[in-house]
Amino acid sequence: MFISYFDALRATDLEGDLDYIANVLKFDGIRVLPNWLQRDANYCAVPDTDLLFDDAGHVRGDGPQPGGALKRLLDLVKAAEARHLVVDVSFVRNAGLPVDGYVRAVARAASLLRPFGNVVIDVQNEVDVNQLAEEDVRRLRDAIRKEDPARIVVVSRSGAAEDAASYNARLGMAAIAFHDGREQGWESRVPQVVAALKSTGLPIYLQEPQAWNSGLRICERTEGVNRESDGNPEHFRSAVANAKSSGVAAWTFHTRQSFRLDSGGSLRSRIQASPSEKALLEGTPDTASLAAIAGGRRE
Repeated sequence: MFISYFDALRATDLEGDLDYIANVLKFDGIRVLPNWLQRDANYCAVPDTDLLFDDAGHVRGDGPQPGGALKRLLDLVKAAEARHLVVDVSFVRNAGLPVDGYVRAVARAASLLRPFGNVVIDVQNEVDVNQLAEEDVRRLRDAIRKEDPARIVVVSRSGAAEDAASYNARLGMAAIAFHDGREQGWESRVPQVVAALKSTGLPIYLQEPQAWNSGLRICERTEGVNRESDGNPEHFRSAVANAKSSGVAAWTFHTRQSFRLDSGGSLRSRIQASPSEKALLEGTPDTASLAAIAGGRRE
């Protein structure tokens, strides 16, 4: 069980958030985007220079004494490791960074993360949307394996499950990181989706399913109105139960509460300020938590 923690490198209460995720929610991991663009008060992306990668394909803060974004990433991974949390490090090639530079930066980041056994690397978030060619995904995969042969490497994509299965089989990824559809009835289709993905024999990671409706307005788009989301907790409980019975390796609770963590509260405080989200994740005297439905935290 993972939870979206996209803006983790800017989190104002990292220790408190990780304690909450591990010890209260009983989740197993977090999904982090080190090149996540900063958001303003309206959750609109703004240009910034604190991303992990610069436009020349270098890792910011790389040096004898790590600093900047690199230090924040390493501190995050260390803090997660201390709490037995897995970190899904999902990279994104932002505008202005050529593919060659991106491959170089990802390879260097993989080398710097090599000492940590609690990291999974996604070489490109939503590769079909961000249009990275298969040959370049292979270059990324091979560059990481050269630096760290044992690392679990995935590439996330959406679309038809059958297409994702054949795509990952061709690329020889360690697992399938799938962003399944967000249409009505998404929770009941989980077994069908998983069956199609499992045709490859690879482990299945439902990395970004339907988003939870936290009631946010994300850059002029409101969750549940013109921004896809679902506020029915029974759908999420059903999705987790279906994922478990279908034999998936991992499932993520996707919340946009983590889109902006440099101000306005921690992930923990935002979730706990939302009664329905808090009840879904923490459970109540009458309902099990999502982690309990999944089978409990694995230490």
